[in-house]
Amino acid sequence: MVFTRHYSATKLDRRIGESLRPSPDAIAPRPSQRSQSGGTDGLDGSDGTNPARRFWTRLLVALRPRSNSGAAIPTNELEWSRRGSGGPSGCAVGNPTSAGIVSGSCRGYAKPYWQNLVGVPNDGVRDIPDVSLFASNGFWGDYYAVCISDPTGGSGFTPCSGDPSTWAGYGGTSVSSPIWAGIQALVNQRTGQRWGNSNTVLYNLAANEYGRFGKASCNSSLGNAIGRGCLFNDVTQGDNVGACQAVVTGGKHPSSTVRDCFIDGGTYGILSTSNFAPRPAYSSGVGWDFTSGIGTANAANIVNADWPVSGSYP
Repeated sequence: MVFTRHYSATKLDRRIGESLRPSPDAIAPRPSQRSQSGGTDGLDGSDGTNPARRFWTRLLVALRPRSNSGAAIPTNELEWSRRGSGGPSGCAVGNPTSAGIVSGSCRGYAKPYWQNLVGVPNDGVRDIPDVSLFASNGFWGDYYAVCISDPTGGSGFTPCSGDPSTWAGYGGTSVSSPIWAGIQALVNQRTGQRWGNSNTVLYNLAANEYGRFGKASCNSSLGNAIGRGCLFNDVTQGDNVGACQAVVTGGKHPSSTVRDCFIDGGTYGILSTSNFAPRPAYSSGVGWDFTSGIGTANAANIVNADWPVSGSYP
């Protein structure tokens, strides 16, 4: 199993003027790799009413010992828009006629058979991301609080005592990718099996949950009312659309080229799959989408899900 962390895989990393499509040397996940590049934040932060306290109050309540099984109390989620990722793979094979643009003979990796889920586009190529987790690294006061079990606070870390608001804070795929690896390790431990490309199972589990039209009770917009049996929280609010402007090239005689950027009469526009119409890249939706993939994880439910016995699933 390989986890990839690619904010640059589709050039949706908020660098003004970059193309929406990946360059030939950009990292794009092979069919056998899992992309954990989608991210979310707590919707509680968007209303400006002491977001950090509201988010952590919910989290700390969820972390207290409790008799029932299941995951922590969730909060409403929306797509992480501070830095985007996701999109169809491009230029995995062939050669582009324009550098950094999917053109000429270049094509993305073929769509694997298991990437079959409501929301997945019929574009014939591998699409990313696959899964998501909380992404904020301090924006709106939200982040992953990190401490060390050594009471002396060795190596400069804060010991796990006192108010968690005093602990160190981190975010992004630097934290969420290892967390997904930890979830998978728990799955391996419970099932007594090694799982290589577990996407084959995760997409199947998601298909059973979402069905043909999505599952309303697993919509993360429900917050604390979300179904306790959901393996994935379907994030349907927000987008990761960023600002863009025309790309200026040339020396004495510069020229301006618009690439995957819709500009409506001003200097700046939005990342769009069309230069001539506002088609945001990308918005969330029911089921799989380019912003969060399948959705965020209910770790306890995924670990305890009905994973197939060894040899029964390709």
